[in-house]
Amino acid sequence: MTKMKKKANVKIILLCVFAGFLYVLPFLSMFFIAIFFDGEKTFEIKDNVIEISNGKMMVENVEGFYDEEEKTYYIVGYLKNKTDKKYTEVGLQYRVYDEENNVLGSADSVYLEYLAKGENWRFKIVYSDIDASDVHHFELHRVEYN
Repeated sequence: MTKMKKKANVKIILLCVFAGFLYVLPFLSMFFIAIFFDGEKTFEIKDNVIEISNGKMMVENVEGFYDEEEKTYYIVGYLKNKTDKKYTEVGLQYRVYDEENNVLGSADSVYLEYLAKGENWRFKIVYSDIDASDVHHFELHRVEYN
């Protein structure tokens, strides 16, 4: 093989390695985030009590109502941190249902930046999709926290 062909082969190999690295990079970053930041958060929701690894968060005094003037359904309540840990970026998601128990959609809270141990957070969740007046009931679906 001539010197020119060897240089061309090395360039092609380096280009392939670099392209492969760029392809795999997003997957590697997700892997390292999962390892270094506790990975997937596990919790169980039962009767508005959110059980997590080091205690409980409780959702209390939750009520939903439809505002006819704004054509919006609101879910309001309190989240109490009864764990021994402070949390950042706390968020709740409720699913809203019609009278036949069909899922109309999901409504997310605004994320709370910081929830200290023993602290309460008054949340307000807004569901303003076109069928908001059809909401019959709602259910806590997901909790996010760091």
